[in-house]
Amino acid sequence: MARKVVNRRIGGARRVRGTGKRQSPSVDRKRAGGGGAGSSGMELLEAVWEAAPVAFCLTDARGQCTRTNAEWRRLSGLTDAESRGDGWIRCIHPGDCAVVIQNWKRAKREGRVFVDDFRILRPDGSVRWVRARASAIRDPVGRLMGYFGIDEDVTERRYDDEFRRLVLGVASELATATTLSEALPRLLEILADGLGAALGEFWERDSVTDTLRVVQVWFAPSSRKLARFVRHSERLEIPLFDGMPGRVMSTGKPEWISDLGRNPKFFRRRAAVRAGLKSALAMPVSFHGRVIGVMAFLGHRTDPPDVEWMRLLHTLAGQISQFMECQHTSEALVRSEASLRRAQSMARLGSYQTDLAREVTTRWSREGFSILGLNPRDPVPRPDQFLARIVHPADRLRIADSLELAARARRSFDLQFRIVRPDGTVRHVQNTGEPVLDGKRRLTGWVGTFWDVTDRKELERGILEASERERRRLGQDLHDGLGQRLTALELFSESLAADLGTAAPHLAGSARQMSRELRKTLVQTRLLSHGLSPVPLEADGLMRALRELATGVGSMARVRCEFEAPKPVALGDSTVATHLYRIAQEAVNNALKHSGATRIRIRLNRVSRGLELEVGDDGEGLKEAKHSEDGIGIRLMQFRAELIGASLELRSKPGRGTLVRCVLRKLP
Repeated sequence: MARKVVNRRIGGARRVRGTGKRQSPSVDRKRAGGGGAGSSGMELLEAVWEAAPVAFCLTDARGQCTRTNAEWRRLSGLTDAESRGDGWIRCIHPGDCAVVIQNWKRAKREGRVFVDDFRILRPDGSVRWVRARASAIRDPVGRLMGYFGIDEDVTERRYDDEFRRLVLGVASELATATTLSEALPRLLEILADGLGAALGEFWERDSVTDTLRVVQVWFAPSSRKLARFVRHSERLEIPLFDGMPGRVMSTGKPEWISDLGRNPKFFRRRAAVRAGLKSALAMPVSFHGRVIGVMAFLGHRTDPPDVEWMRLLHTLAGQISQFMECQHTSEALVRSEASLRRAQSMARLGSYQTDLAREVTTRWSREGFSILGLNPRDPVPRPDQFLARIVHPADRLRIADSLELAARARRSFDLQFRIVRPDGTVRHVQNTGEPVLDGKRRLTGWVGTFWDVTDRKELERGILEASERERRRLGQDLHDGLGQRLTALELFSESLAADLGTAAPHLAGSARQMSRELRKTLVQTRLLSHGLSPVPLEADGLMRALRELATGVGSMARVRCEFEAPKPVALGDSTVATHLYRIAQEAVNNALKHSGATRIRIRLNRVSRGLELEVGDDGEGLKEAKHSEDGIGIRLMQFRAELIGASLELRSKPGRGTLVRCVLRKLP
């Protein structure tokens, strides 16, 4: 009788050598005496085997599956019977099967643990990723009895890692690229690598021919077959509704072709077969609901991408669409800013924006630097630096007061002042600003524009000076011409009245009446002449004119008007003297019209190398609206002061009167 040798248990049964028969576990238990403890232990092992959260698989020494657990059957979608033998090998994805078998044989040959990640294709067509580990089972003398395999479902982890890598790769390329054409080659490479494709294309509509053309292609440059296919594709012009790109462009839906050589709707099928390409996937790229491009990936695999991959591609296409939208917006903004810069340059208009919380100027246009005579590469001047370094010293106090009033009222401002460029030249600018308010209507900054009005100021100066010269000429003509004739007529009429008193007494009364009317006309002519040319040409003409102004106001109005000049002031420039007189005259008129004053004081005094003119009253003071730069009279006084190089200051408080001070630092 042959000797019977029992092997180690495999798959819950054992084989008896020499008989070729399997012996069930129940026989073992009976031979062991039917022990209840052994039966309970086996039942526990069976329960653990079936309830394990990972897939178990046992094979014999030849790799033929002998047993699986419930998790394996759930993961693979196969029954235990379908998995037995080489059934477990047939569930490996066709695209991975050859590599897995090769790695399995290598691990067996080298006597090491088999570890590999691969896909399995379930009977329902779905794909799962597994991480498989298989260890050899040996008897006490080291003979191979079989393999114990553990398979872990890593589909979600694999997809998450792969998707994260692709999304980050695409996002990184889009973040560093300035245009889509710059980013497309790398994007196509990243996506083709993730899909396992050999070639990636981007099709775009040609607005001239109204067809689709390839604008970007990625493929492995070492492949001559693919290079020929790419050259063939680049020569094509596909109608908008034909071919794979045309259909995707028109429908806005992705398309998958599993066998390019047998698909008559794929125009390049012969070229694809020669290049060894078997399948193609095309995805639309949309912008504002309109398909603007098509991404196509061609490769050797024949199985379609699963649902997760299609979702990922849709997400990535959305990223590209968002990039194109941002690029479109950015290009529109660049064009708008370029147009604005050209318009500002043509109009010599500068713009700025300030942030009061940070005390900085956040934006300063290029034309603004040009107006100020600054280098655009220099730091943007802060608001305090602008006032302290750029605004003319004679205008700083006035501008600071006006800005403070505008800030308190949270309203816009419109100011004219002088600036001093770094090279020392003086320019006139006009500055308008609008307040920037937060949700609680608190002032957070200003946004405004300013422009160079020097040429306009020079023209206005010329017009004003010409006007003053013409007024002076008319005044002198009235005084020297018409005034002298009226004086002569007055004397003649008086002589005529005396003669008629003896020769024709009944006509003497009419002659005397004519003489009185001539006297009135002469007085009016002299007043008109004085109004047109109020300042005599002599050096002390300004003092005399101001004294006459005070006397005239005091005699005609119910106001006490006084003139003070602690020291004699001689001013040889009649133009400067006339402007100072007009400033005083405007200030006196404002006091008479608006302040309700009972006393007005005009004061002219020498200061250092210049002079100071003050007009003050004891009236109600100007309201804030009148205190602004908006009043025509105030602006005219300011304009006259700027013409002669003087500074003008206006101070007023409710109930405490108004003071206008004009300081001429240097006498002409």
